[in-house]
Amino acid sequence: MLGVSETLFVRKQIINGEVFVAVISSYLFLFAVGAAWGWLIELFFRRIFTAKKWINPGFLHGPYLPIYGFGACLMYAVSEVDLNISESPALNLLIRFLVSAFLLTAIEYIGGLIFIRLMKIRLWDYSKRKGNIQGIICPLFSFLWGAAGLIFYLVLYDPFKRSVNWFEGNVVALFFLGVFYGIIAVDLGVSLHLATALRKALKDSDLVAHYELMKLAIMIRKEELRQKYNFLVPFSRSDIVAYTEKLKEGGFDDLKERITRLRERRKAEKAAKENEKK
Repeated sequence: MLGVSETLFVRKQIINGEVFVAVISSYLFLFAVGAAWGWLIELFFRRIFTAKKWINPGFLHGPYLPIYGFGACLMYAVSEVDLNISESPALNLLIRFLVSAFLLTAIEYIGGLIFIRLMKIRLWDYSKRKGNIQGIICPLFSFLWGAAGLIFYLVLYDPFKRSVNWFEGNVVALFFLGVFYGIIAVDLGVSLHLATALRKALKDSDLVAHYELMKLAIMIRKEELRQKYNFLVPFSRSDIVAYTEKLKEGGFDDLKERITRLRERRKAEKAAKENEKK
């Protein structure tokens, strides 16, 4: 039989194991929520400000952006830390702002650099922003990440904490979380397969594929050929081959003109249908 000290030690180890599992599952939940919300934010950002079209953002096909998932976990972890090192509330908030800006910018830089170096893919491009570094990070978005971290702490931290507490004891939520990560695993495999094909197509050149531009160019090409465009699965290996050949020939300087022509064609087709109804 175990003595009192051994029994206490075993119980302590069990409790520590349960706490560890609870913490991991909580952050997996936060990652999933952050990835889904980030996808929605980027979807509307591209529709309103950049591509002006509904383009599935990010590297994966499904409605989630892992980099935002990491960001959500990081903001939650930072919010858990007491950074009130001054008697001035304003100074404490400034410190929290700077810490959030630095850490989230670091995630953005590391993520962007990995894709450029390993996959020859540029997921976003800040090269036209002032003070940018390699087109991956820039002061404007560092400021926005700092603001996001501050807003998360002041507005979202408590609701997230309540959600985490609810999640820890919810078996159904755990099941669906497992399904979510299963889907991501399959999606990651498919996306890496296509990204590898893209990397091989560009291996003998110094070119890097701009992912958003590639999706937009493939969308326009399919419309020109009157082919169906799939929002969640926007391209195939043959589309990648066509894109890289065009990229090697000199790029997509005519893309805006092609978009204009397509808009005019759609307007003419719509007008013709309306005339037929009359």
